[in-house]
Amino acid sequence: MPANTKTMIAETFFNMAKGKSIDKITVTDLVERCKISRQTFYYHFKDIMDVLEWGMGETAERTLVRSLEASSDREAMGIFVSMMVENRGFLRRLLNSQHREQIERIIVEGLRTYLQKAYQLRAPRHTIDHTDLGLLLDFCAYGLAGILFQVGQQEQVDEKLLTDQLYRMLTGRFFTPSLERP
Repeated sequence: MPANTKTMIAETFFNMAKGKSIDKITVTDLVERCKISRQTFYYHFKDIMDVLEWGMGETAERTLVRSLEASSDREAMGIFVSMMVENRGFLRRLLNSQHREQIERIIVEGLRTYLQKAYQLRAPRHTIDHTDLGLLLDFCAYGLAGILFQVGQQEQVDEKLLTDQLYRMLTGRFFTPSLERP
């Protein structure tokens, strides 16, 4: 058995979900594909949606790490946008499932966590009132989720333009003329 069974289960789930609706993936299918027992599955996860939530959290964490390694905030936003665009087909499949409401909640919570960690790590000297920060994080998470859902429906996405727009919006430069536009 692999050293990190939890990761193996999640990766197997995501691979299965590329070719099959998540509504059709069962714990039985997953344990058979992973060659593990049901007991092992339930040791790590409570159900299929728990696998999805954990896996999406791991993806957000990897994206955050990559974003923090970026040389600029604009480049960090580009990494985030690339992740959104690369996964838009998968997102489309998720949102077409009967679990759409739960998936939307998972995505918004994941985006909020991502933004909060990015804020704490990239701007530790900024002081925003805790209540104001909570509202700002919620606003940005819901807004980004809406944009993510929209991107998920598009066949073509101009990543550079979207990166620039999100960067300017999130840095307060959206409503003022910018000399740094590409």
